[in-house]
Amino acid sequence: MTPAALKKAFKSYLKERGLVEKKLTPETGFAAMCDFYSTVKFDWAAPDEDDGDMLLFQYGSYDWGEGKNFELNLTRQVMQASDDDDEKIFQLGLTFAYESGPFAKIKSFNQWSSDSEDLEEFQEMIKASKGFVAASKASPTKIKIDAETAG
Repeated sequence: MTPAALKKAFKSYLKERGLVEKKLTPETGFAAMCDFYSTVKFDWAAPDEDDGDMLLFQYGSYDWGEGKNFELNLTRQVMQASDDDDEKIFQLGLTFAYESGPFAKIKSFNQWSSDSEDLEEFQEMIKASKGFVAASKASPTKIKIDAETAG
């Protein structure tokens, strides 16, 4: 597996459901990412009991060299099973970026989920979070799907 293949798999998943990346909302995008997490499994991933396939929900205001933005992100992290201690970690992220002004008083937040059985509860937590509620009322300046190898 490569980050590019993981990104391509998710984009194909969106296309099969009639979803277009540039027209995603936090609600439709994160619902698709959670469904992708629960239904598309990778035989090369480390076993679930080792947290081999997890979701990370996070938001906050950041400046990555292009000015400060508020970012709302859901990342799927998949660890490749390995016989040695040199595991590869792949991350697939869906990020919505917004002008930071209206989000100035919202503190950064993150929460992991490593259990697909609690996925419905995890999604409810996302929808009730301050960052998600505020972002759902605004128009993103950028929507990005990215994938990389971490660690």
